[in-house]
Amino acid sequence: MNAPKLPICYLCGLAITGKVSRDHVVPKQMIKRLQPRAKGYDYADTIDSHETCNNLFGPEGYLRAAITILAGLNDSEAVVYKQHVTNPNLRVLFINAEKFPGLSELDLQFFGIANAPNEHPNGVPPPEFFHGRRKTNLLRDAMYTAFSVIAKSSAALLLTRHSISIPTQWKIYATAYWDQSDVFDLDEHVGKTIPFDDGLKAWIKSASADAWQVIYRYEHLVVVLLFDFATAKTNVLEQLRNTLSSCEIHAFIGGCLNDLMGPGWQPV
Repeated sequence: MNAPKLPICYLCGLAITGKVSRDHVVPKQMIKRLQPRAKGYDYADTIDSHETCNNLFGPEGYLRAAITILAGLNDSEAVVYKQHVTNPNLRVLFINAEKFPGLSELDLQFFGIANAPNEHPNGVPPPEFFHGRRKTNLLRDAMYTAFSVIAKSSAALLLTRHSISIPTQWKIYATAYWDQSDVFDLDEHVGKTIPFDDGLKAWIKSASADAWQVIYRYEHLVVVLLFDFATAKTNVLEQLRNTLSSCEIHAFIGGCLNDLMGPGWQPV
């Protein structure tokens, strides 16, 4: 008699020999409504994972802050760049805290945002203030955080709804843009899709025999993802470039989805 097949953790790709943790396909942090199952919304369900993998996927905890940062960066009145008076090689991004509401101390630390004193010429602190502080790219870091969480959720949707097997290597291409309107919808082009919440929706379609495209809207952020499951070289990336020629495309290539927690995204 054959032993029962063990469930597989979708985040690390390994068998689950102990307790099975059910990870939400759409992270709870993205859902604002109090009732998980409500008429007119897609619950999206859960997926098998190790409890450790489920609990340690850090970017989810900073997704809300990432969206706040991206919203602020798309507001011309919220940010200003200043050149340092005595060090012309030092260019500093100043943000209007009122335009970035709700950021906690942990959020500020995670994204490398520092409170700067304003009693200096041009409002820029001396070079000594920046010693020991890591150089950051706020737009990149917020975008990559959003990419990681949305790619993880999209992968879970493909695995649970489209009979995709967990690959030995994940190849994911992503691009994004900020849509200020509240009417962005692709139902007419991709097919009717039930939202997970107000302003939260994912359209999924097959791009080729071994590739899937997911267009994921979270509030005003629209992320276009291409999952390439082919073992041989394909031209799906070129197809994406041709379709979105004005957008910068970023790639994640990793052995498992847990690698999304590291510096996995690179421009291509």
